[in-house]
Amino acid sequence: MESSRDRRDFQIEQARRLGIEVDFFRAITRADFSAERYQALCETWERPMIEAEVGCFLSHRALWDEVASSGEPSCILEDDALLSKHFLAILTLLENESGLERVNLESRLKKKTIAKKGQFLGERHSLRRLYIDRSGSTGYVLWPAGARKLLARFHASAAIADKAVREFSLASYQLEPAAVVASDFTQHFEITSAMDSATTINIARKMPQASSLLSGARCKLRRVADQLKVVFQQGKALFAGEKRLIAVERDHFVD
Repeated sequence: MESSRDRRDFQIEQARRLGIEVDFFRAITRADFSAERYQALCETWERPMIEAEVGCFLSHRALWDEVASSGEPSCILEDDALLSKHFLAILTLLENESGLERVNLESRLKKKTIAKKGQFLGERHSLRRLYIDRSGSTGYVLWPAGARKLLARFHASAAIADKAVREFSLASYQLEPAAVVASDFTQHFEITSAMDSATTINIARKMPQASSLLSGARCKLRRVADQLKVVFQQGKALFAGEKRLIAVERDHFVD
């Protein structure tokens, strides 16, 4: 956001230190969409969403548009992403991979269901099929085919950003060990970071109520439908997958 000058400065310095080039996208905030637009989207997910959550989703969706039209993969990072010192090498290796639509780069405190076996990516990392993602919009690489699927899925609706990118129809993979850690998880992984760990969504978090019984019922039905999809994915990964936390190597983030 334009008001987050400290985060922009942090990302500029981090990019300089890692030798990568970044483009900044001005986040979509409440000031950028009307009350009517908010009302049209806020109840299209599994529960009513606050304005900050809708703005975050619209920011990601705008970037999906850019990826879909660019013809090449892009790495999308939120402004609180702490990056591995091997980040540039990882992106270079991923550019040469085929058959991918999204690669999740981060780890949080939620277990994901990933393939038991994967493929090496360079000397330090591996890629594993990601069957069920429990978190993941702080840092991910998206290919045009994946972007088009996300745009088709959410052409007239919205969702919490990290839930939206886990869309089951994508050929999604997980990088391990993780190359991105969100600022609010650095302490857990014993990683030192000068970035403020507070998030605008947590600051603003006050859950709205459904506007009607019908809207509330529709949200609940979507939640049930999503849970059924998760069960189906678990069935697909019954023998090939395993549910666990994604490894984080502390020394990849500490000089």
